Amino acid sequence: MNRESVLLVFFDLPVTEKLQRKNAVKFRKNLIRQGFSALQESVYYKALNNISNTNAEINDIKKNSPQDGSIFALSLSAGVFERMHTISGKSPDINFGNFILEV
Repeated sequence: MNRESVLLVFFDLPVTEKLQRKNAVKFRKNLIRQGFSALQESVYYKALNNISNTNAEINDIKKNSPQDGSIFALSLSAGVFERMHTISGKSPDINFGNFILEV
């Protein structure tokens, strides 16, 4: 199956202690290194050309996740993501290689 999708990662990580802040920064940097972009401070997204790549992406996130806090991943079809309404701020443009999805 070859369908475009968007993987959203939501997280709430503790940052009260120095080690926790370090782990949160490391986690964000790993997401960016994996090709994710920030939608908000603790919400990141990545366009996937093939929906079957979702499990591999989630496994990579798990490997680089801190033990403390909450981290969630949600896979959406490009069509569902496109229906997101931007109330204020800049809407994300997602590049799937063969087309750009403008939300």
